[in-house]
Amino acid sequence: IFAATGDVCISIDDDAVFLDAESISRCMTYFARDEKLGCLALRIVDQYGNIVKKLIPRRDRNIITADTPGANFSGTGFAVRRSMFTSLGGFWEKLNPYFGEEPEFCCRALDSGWAILHTPYVN
Repeated sequence: IFAATGDVCISIDDDAVFLDAESISRCMTYFARDEKLGCLALRIVDQYGNIVKKLIPRRDRNIITADTPGANFSGTGFAVRRSMFTSLGGFWEKLNPYFGEEPEFCCRALDSGWAILHTPYVN
């Protein structure tokens, strides 16, 4: 993300795809509407279109049905404002590269006044 040149960086797993051609433009609309939005957590579905509940970063794993403020996101699919990411120093490299970076990063983002939003409308 540090080498990216866009204002918003979207990250999805290497075996993932967006479900429709409008997903990226919908994602960008969120950032255009809210200058304090630092991260947009995307809905994660499996190859059959089922929501992957274990990746919902909520203790109750309830499916999010409307845009909902959050305190964490899954690294499987998210978009982040590049200026926020770089100003916070990115993910903490000392953490295991497959566990823990997102919650720690989100704490710093929220402490700095950025918003994290979960959306069911980009998957």
